[in-house]
Amino acid sequence: MIRSTKFLLRKCPNNRKISTFIEYAKKIGKGIGILLCLSFLSFLLLETQTNHLAEVVLRSNEVVPTTENTREVEKELKLDQPFIIRYTQWLKQAVHGDFGTSFITKEEVSKAIIQALVKTLYLTSIVFFLLVLFSFLLGVYSVLEQGKRSEKMMRFCLFLFGSVPSYWLGILFITLFSLKLQFFPTSGVEGARAVVLPALTLLCVNLPSYVRIVRQELIDTMNQPFMTYYYVRNFSQRTISYHLLKNSLRASLTAMSMNLPKLMAGSAVVESIFSWPGMGMLCIRAISTRDIPMLQGYIVLIATFFMVFNLLIQWMNKKIDPRLERVGK
Repeated sequence: MIRSTKFLLRKCPNNRKISTFIEYAKKIGKGIGILLCLSFLSFLLLETQTNHLAEVVLRSNEVVPTTENTREVEKELKLDQPFIIRYTQWLKQAVHGDFGTSFITKEEVSKAIIQALVKTLYLTSIVFFLLVLFSFLLGVYSVLEQGKRSEKMMRFCLFLFGSVPSYWLGILFITLFSLKLQFFPTSGVEGARAVVLPALTLLCVNLPSYVRIVRQELIDTMNQPFMTYYYVRNFSQRTISYHLLKNSLRASLTAMSMNLPKLMAGSAVVESIFSWPGMGMLCIRAISTRDIPMLQGYIVLIATFFMVFNLLIQWMNKKIDPRLERVGK
């Protein structure tokens, strides 16, 4: 019965669409379940790891905590209620896009996150475009010139950039290009030149891993049996290169795109060095002040990005290679 159902789903186009819809619906349901578990665990851990939160809030606002004002803050922030009630109320608001109000700045968490997210997306989109461009160019060059002195020198330089901490590289760029040469500003977001140094820092730090991905995928594809067939049949070099790049493109883009949320989450250090008002700065400031609503919103947003990008990459893979539609059916 199960085999006949699967056979009908393969043969009927409408049934294949229904099965695809059900498949993605299951994945979305699993993603929502994971987000719920993650939000509960993060809410629980942030609550248990923070002692006397009302006093922390008062000290962050330069107010000496006393018994009276501590009780007032606890009542105002609803810290006197049980944990499960506060989490349930937060979850109801979060479903509608309201992540509460910051304990420190008193601004809406959703509004602050959106403002920071725009700045981070602006920075990371530039960096990601440059990473894809240079990683493919250097990866193809590394395979074509494999074993030569120039290729070994290039890989050694990439290894050096990959081993340098991002904060040290950022300080080095500020000293050289801002203080000595005065080409670019040291911080801020005003003007197009302000994004150059943060983008250059993130590019240099992440480029070695991206080049390694492209190079390894090209080498693995070259060793596949179908590539040997092209060589044996004496296909033109253009045709061989086309199939080599086509079959390496999917896996490389998948790995790169899955690293985009990591690039966003990992830009916190660089954003703090260059005073870039993005998600990284928002997270660091929330950690230093123990701003639980801001941290909770940040965690949920980053987790959502990972889920969405995972679904998008799976959809893109099946569009690039339709044979993946039959996997698991």
